[in-house]
Amino acid sequence: MENHLDCLYRSCVWGLQAGVFSWGTTWLAQFLRLPVTGEVTPCTMLFLGLAVGMALAALLDTVKGLVVFAGCLFANGEGARKLKNYGRKNLHVIQLNVTSDDEVKDAVEYVQSHLPPNGRIVNVASGLGRQCAPNRSSYGITKYGVEALTDCLRFEMRKWGVTVAMIEPGNFVNATGIFTPESIRREADSLWKKIPPQVQKDYTKTYFDGVINNMIFYSTKGTSDKSSVLDAMTQALLHRFPHPRYQPMEAYFKLRTWVNTHLPEWIYEYFYT
Repeated sequence: MENHLDCLYRSCVWGLQAGVFSWGTTWLAQFLRLPVTGEVTPCTMLFLGLAVGMALAALLDTVKGLVVFAGCLFANGEGARKLKNYGRKNLHVIQLNVTSDDEVKDAVEYVQSHLPPNGRIVNVASGLGRQCAPNRSSYGITKYGVEALTDCLRFEMRKWGVTVAMIEPGNFVNATGIFTPESIRREADSLWKKIPPQVQKDYTKTYFDGVINNMIFYSTKGTSDKSSVLDAMTQALLHRFPHPRYQPMEAYFKLRTWVNTHLPEWIYEYFYT
């Protein structure tokens, strides 16, 4: 019996030591940053909405040595003019409508002509790229796709010295302003009129209104502070040893993601679906 207790004691102590060492190493590594001297950092404004994209472009433009490419839906629009007014020669505003094959091709060629060897890729997905939610299938498909693409890229690019990281934000609808209660109701009214009568009958207006009210509730929650997302993006770009994933989230989304990742699926489904 004494030998069993001694083995248990040693296992606990060794496990604690390994945990403390791992935590300490990870904590210290976050302070190691890349030297920025002429690094080229392509940066797009299209992932999290104009507000976050412009803030990120402006923030990176203040880091000496970085070259920023800001892809704008309208290169001559108000947002693009604000970026141009910063006056820094290292900030390039380029025309980029992601629904246009030609514009995407032109943007890629323009950025590639300025890229040095090696480098880093940072993609933005979503906390909902790790978990499902009712009535979010179309959104989830796109974010799960970004997750898969980024994970595969991280494995494939390693041999060429290219590191790949991913940002998984929580609810930042308030920060981006991409939805408002008014815009949701307006879109909902238009959508309901387009639904075939039989489908309207099957689902009922009550059910439809419940989904819309849930979307309105979601759009008014979350944080309006963009700083945690900007910090995560900056760390992913400039840390010497970037994490595979950064999760700037409010406490609710942190807990939800943890439950989905580590606990049995029925627990997540009971509380969050």
